[in-house]
Amino acid sequence: MKSNPITSQYILSIILMVFISLEVQSQVYMDLEAGGDMSFEEIVAETEKYFDNVGREKGKGYKPFQRWKFMKQRSLDANGYIVSPAEQYKSYKAFMDKSPNLKDNSTLYTELGPKSAVNTDTWSSSLGRISAIGLDPGDASHIIAGSPTGGIWRTTNGGTTWTPIYDYAANIEIWALEISHANPNHYFAGTAAEIIYSTDGGQSWSAAATGPTSTQINTIVMHPNNASILLATDRWGGQIWRSTDAGVNWSSVHAPGGDTYDIEFKPGDPNTVYASGVGFIAKSTNNGVSFTNIAGGPWGSGVIMLAVTPNDANYVYALQETGGGYDATYRSVNSGTTWTTRSDNSSGTNNILTYNQSSSGGQAPRDMDIVVSPTNKNHVYVAGVELWKSTDGGTGFTKVADWLVNSALPFIHADVDIMYYTSNGFYAGTDGGIFLSINAATTWTDLTPGIGVRQFYRIGASQTETDRVSGGSQDNGTGVIKGGIWFDFLGADGMETFIDWSNKDVIYGNVHNGGLYKSTDGGVTAFFTAQTPGVTGSGNNNGAWVTPTEQDPANANTLYQAK
Repeated sequence: MKSNPITSQYILSIILMVFISLEVQSQVYMDLEAGGDMSFEEIVAETEKYFDNVGREKGKGYKPFQRWKFMKQRSLDANGYIVSPAEQYKSYKAFMDKSPNLKDNSTLYTELGPKSAVNTDTWSSSLGRISAIGLDPGDASHIIAGSPTGGIWRTTNGGTTWTPIYDYAANIEIWALEISHANPNHYFAGTAAEIIYSTDGGQSWSAAATGPTSTQINTIVMHPNNASILLATDRWGGQIWRSTDAGVNWSSVHAPGGDTYDIEFKPGDPNTVYASGVGFIAKSTNNGVSFTNIAGGPWGSGVIMLAVTPNDANYVYALQETGGGYDATYRSVNSGTTWTTRSDNSSGTNNILTYNQSSSGGQAPRDMDIVVSPTNKNHVYVAGVELWKSTDGGTGFTKVADWLVNSALPFIHADVDIMYYTSNGFYAGTDGGIFLSINAATTWTDLTPGIGVRQFYRIGASQTETDRVSGGSQDNGTGVIKGGIWFDFLGADGMETFIDWSNKDVIYGNVHNGGLYKSTDGGVTAFFTAQTPGVTGSGNNNGAWVTPTEQDPANANTLYQAK
């Protein structure tokens, strides 16, 4: 059993948090996991109660919960408690220390990607999720990108080619990246468990000697003039951290009372630093040595993200979520001293953090960010599931990009995790990759080809053609590799998939919860065939998140699908 047993008072506080607070996050399951005192089944039960209250339709955050559930149920101890990435890493290290003579078999495998793909459908598949971006202030062609399950990748030619630089580690969950402005070979990364750094362009990595552990590092930022000073936030520890020796050692400088998410230096004045997180905005006037929570602001108790602009150093914007959806945009024009509400969702029809603006909830803070144009202090961009722009300082927003490839708006993949707007361009990290705009989000270029970070749920191999393999993936559908080229023929969350043992051009693919599609032309087109029993209508399925589907080994026309 856990050393900290569940108490009735703790359960009561969780229930109150979930059902009474109007500011509860749709990712409450992650907060319950961070508490460490509830079993996996207890977390699932409490989260299902939350969705009983807010609904489970598209954009409410139920799909991310199902993804989390699918992964975490494979990381449980004997008592049904979730084993954290930090604990898994410790176990791995202990095993390796006892087995120093194990052979490295990494050279026995060849990556099949995809690092590029031909999209044969209109479901808007792309390559894979990017959750962190590091930009070289002195060289726009030098970028590093991180993925939740794909490590760190590097380009020195603006995305023409990419090289993996952190893919054989025990923990390759990457949530924050920074490149030193003093030395372009000095990198800093925040993982799901700690802060790591490299001094040789990613050829080798070291863990910080002191600092946050067993917590997700959300943000790492460097002092604009002093490369030895860095600041970081962590999601679960609720601390703001500071390093004065280029990331080797870190100390906690502020415990704001909630999980921490974002940090911004005031342009032109590095002594002024802003930080934010769950229900707070804090300010430092001594270069991050200490912070004070700003009192009296209009914000509530949801997660807050921040944005500043060199166009007017006194401007600070804050974006807040509530229940995973849009709460409000706030602005200060005097360096955080006073704040006004620029827009909110009090009408119930302005939820710009999800698909349907008239719905409640959403996927924030998983998909949530705000940036301001470096040349126009009134041009504000807010991203959640999609991307929105304001030209009047956050009062009104218009959607400026779409996740559908056949839309009249420019395409970037849905679910935007992170954005940077610099003098070199506007960068967006999404569930489909990294995108760049050099004309204020009017058009976008996909920089992702060359990065292999697609998250596969299931794969299927042809029995008649070597290296013909199909794969179903998180948020990027189902594809098949033929002759070394990937063809994506199905969108959404691609799940169970297999290639007909009697005909290599017949490929089956499930979307989430059991909707079954079939391609008879090798992945050029696909059509809906069936759903799990008891439900009618294409796309309405009640099977498991990943519904098992198999082909009879003797009769190719007979399929079996579990509910």
